[in-house]
Amino acid sequence: MPDEYDRIREHFDNPARGRIFENGLEHLFHDRQNGYVQQPDRYTTSLGPRHYDKAKADEQGRVHAIEDKSGRTGSKNDLRELQKDRELLAKREIESLLIRTVAGEQMSPKYEKSLIALKQEFGNRVIHQELTREQARAAFAKGLGREKDARQLELKTRYELNRANRARQRLPKIREIIRARERAEGFRKVQQFRKAAERGRAEAPRRAEHARQVQEQAERARQAPQAPETESARVARAAAERVAREFPAPEQYRERPTADTGERAAREAAEARAAADKQRATAEKERAAAEKERAEHLARLQARGIPPEVVKILGLGQAEPPSAAVRESPGHAPSVVRGYLHSQDRSRGIERNR
Repeated sequence: MPDEYDRIREHFDNPARGRIFENGLEHLFHDRQNGYVQQPDRYTTSLGPRHYDKAKADEQGRVHAIEDKSGRTGSKNDLRELQKDRELLAKREIESLLIRTVAGEQMSPKYEKSLIALKQEFGNRVIHQELTREQARAAFAKGLGREKDARQLELKTRYELNRANRARQRLPKIREIIRARERAEGFRKVQQFRKAAERGRAEAPRRAEHARQVQEQAERARQAPQAPETESARVARAAAERVAREFPAPEQYRERPTADTGERAAREAAEARAAADKQRATAEKERAAAEKERAEHLARLQARGIPPEVVKILGLGQAEPPSAAVRESPGHAPSVVRGYLHSQDRSRGIERNR
């Protein structure tokens, strides 16, 4: 027996009934306020395009679709739509699907079985919502009043849904571009390493030749004849020879006679101290003269065009001037003291003779 829902829609054909019903459901569920748009873009499947009544994209770009059925279900088109839904859900072209039907409207057993199988396969990603006939009548009545401006209201969010779809389609291309840039960067680094290695191999012979030339120059400078003795070196050598003559070795003291051992010992100790002081002064003068001579010699070598590194090597390894051959270290002065000890031995011998 017809009821209010049947009577309110009896003067409209099936396309008009579906359109008015969809518009009226906004009064019950506020789909537009929740981000859904009507008549979104179609989705391509192996069975043909799939059109949903409403859809929205969330912040992650995932699509949630709604299919509203105001009348009976189970036609060939309805069954084919479930097959398309299964393919899109499996590929995650859509994240979730909400199917709304009206209680009391005929549903074929085959459609019901297919819908149950779809819910079992995808779980809570597929939702079946059954409206009461009173809810359906109220929705249809609201849809009649809003039908004229319904298409204008949905244009507000259509752009956002299309933009999300385009972004999802561009994502694989963006990933491929990033991978191509990474490969190009890796290739560039390999090329830089190869060029650096080639430069190193090309410069290796030149560096080896430079090192060989420096070594040869150092060897020639080392084998070159020493410069003639300077005036300062000659004076230092003469002073060293004079000191050596004035202070003979301890063996010479044995031949000198001794008169008074105590007085002689004191005198010899004073002479030893004086000799040590004189030797230290002479050694300082000789050292200063030798340093000056070495500096002059190195300056002459550098003036002759010998590289600074070679001059430095020669400065570190150069021997001392000839005057050093007769130089006595300041610590040799105790030889006089040894003479003093020898005098003590002689004094003991004199005492024994007495």
